[in-house]
Amino acid sequence: MKHFLFFAVAAIGLSLGNQSVQARSWRIHSNANVKPDFTSINAAMSNIDVRPGDTLYLEPGCTLSKQQIKKRVTVIGPGYNFSGAGSSTAVLSGQISLMADGIKVEGCIIDNLNTVYHNCVVERCKIGSANCACDCSLFSILSCYVTGNIYLYKGRNNTISNCIIRGSLGETSFSTISNNIIMAGSKETILRNVTNSTITNNIILNTNPDYQYDANENPYFYKNNTIANNTLDSGNTITNNVLSTDAKHAFNDYPNNKFIGATPEDIFVMEGIGEEIYRLK
Repeated sequence: MKHFLFFAVAAIGLSLGNQSVQARSWRIHSNANVKPDFTSINAAMSNIDVRPGDTLYLEPGCTLSKQQIKKRVTVIGPGYNFSGAGSSTAVLSGQISLMADGIKVEGCIIDNLNTVYHNCVVERCKIGSANCACDCSLFSILSCYVTGNIYLYKGRNNTISNCIIRGSLGETSFSTISNNIIMAGSKETILRNVTNSTITNNIILNTNPDYQYDANENPYFYKNNTIANNTLDSGNTITNNVLSTDAKHAFNDYPNNKFIGATPEDIFVMEGIGEEIYRLK
């Protein structure tokens, strides 16, 4: 009887222990009148009941500023629309910092994304700009609409895929940049300081209308500037991309790509708002 009682008590203890560590979901809204679990991500992070593995749901109409995500959680918003903020979106304004390994954020409007940790994922978000402060790795930006620049300073093994990026992308190595539309009217190179990486199946267009030449008539600014590190020394594999660089000024690597000298009007319908104009003809 004593042995049976011991095992019964132990089984109950294990059951309660398992329940206590199960992932939980929390409602976040900046308006306390809707009775959320927390009125900010920061408040959730400071609560001991919110643990790694939990999910934070940002409800429509939630607007938060300068949030710091300090635990390995998933943050899910309701998505975004092209008209900007509104009652159907969740907006994270100011700098939003990912401060733990393994964070995932999706379905939000983010002004300025910053991460210093590893293995984080941002998916299906509208982002103003994204920066990796130092040596981040395994950082993924997937299916996002980015209106500014992405700089992954000294980043390694990162993935940028299926995004529309209206600015420059750079400062990463041993990474995968694939299936994106990357387009800006820049005087600087759109992809720069990208080394030992796979750059494939992208549409990379510099819409600046001008060229600038050095003494040998080699163009080094403006429309031809799509990919900076194009030599074998930089270790990139650059294949199957559509590029705005024209045939006359194309770099040696570019014959492995599909379309040289492309313009936005050659590729897209250029009708509608937001992402709509980037539908392929």
